[in-house]
Amino acid sequence: MTPRIAAIVNRRAGRVGAATLDALARAVPTGPLVATASLAELEVAAGAVISTAPTLVVLVGGDGSFVRGLAAVTAACAAAGVAVPTIGVLAAGSGNAVARALGGRPGLEALPARLAAAAVARPRRLPLLAVEGVRAPFCGFGVDATLVADAERVGRWLAARGAGGLPPWARYAASVPLRSLPAVLGGRRAEVAITNLGAPAERWAADGTATPVIGPTLWRGACTLAACATIPYFGFGLRMFVHAERRADRFHLRAGDPGLAEMITSAPAAFAGRYTSPRVHDFACDAVRLAVDEPAPFEIAGDVVGVRAAVEVHLGAPIDAIAI
Repeated sequence: MTPRIAAIVNRRAGRVGAATLDALARAVPTGPLVATASLAELEVAAGAVISTAPTLVVLVGGDGSFVRGLAAVTAACAAAGVAVPTIGVLAAGSGNAVARALGGRPGLEALPARLAAAAVARPRRLPLLAVEGVRAPFCGFGVDATLVADAERVGRWLAARGAGGLPPWARYAASVPLRSLPAVLGGRRAEVAITNLGAPAERWAADGTATPVIGPTLWRGACTLAACATIPYFGFGLRMFVHAERRADRFHLRAGDPGLAEMITSAPAAFAGRYTSPRVHDFACDAVRLAVDEPAPFEIAGDVVGVRAAVEVHLGAPIDAIAI
């Protein structure tokens, strides 16, 4: 079968500009290339793209763009009665955790060759969460609900003052005391109760040893972090979910109540995937309920989707995906 490539671009993604659109126009000269700036435009674009029967649909943007693009493409395929094609991911957002997890590289260098190679390469089976009607790589309450956005804002603030060359972990370390944790820890933290809704869960020790969890309650405590993921990363290469790829039939749930000093000093270890703590707890699950005693911000793929009192998270259907 001759590969047929299509691309859907989120014009509002953090790294999408004229250069990105020009490079894509050269790299996808025959297939549809559609740039969108709203959900309504995205839904129309997905329908138009799927009508051309592509073998590879490239979603261009960040992690939020991936989630929304996948939902639109899936809906368009269902309406047309066709299977979802392989999904390509080109990093052009702020966090880019999905692209990193798939082995993608930043930038537009050699984009035509990269697209051509992806169109004929064997895709990877990518597990995803099912939460609030979408499939996503990670979601949660607590500091992660603002972390990626805050790191991006602090990065721009530092760049304007001549410190834009700081590595990602340094921008993260700066954003934690300046923005994220003051917002989360400045007042009373919500109390979170995490209940297992699915198959027997396991608790992972720091060395990866798994122990069965008896009973439905997995963890209860002050919510600095209560998050689920099927990939190892948050944005900026923050490797928070080191066990996410250990089992295809489970996702990684990480919950805990570390304090301000611990979050700051643990930044390098978190980026290296070595952050463990007696105050942080790791579980393997396929369905959970996260409930807070007072409504709190909830994020899906780095985007705060609103304030929630309780959310159910399930292991969703995987997709065939490939990084560009």
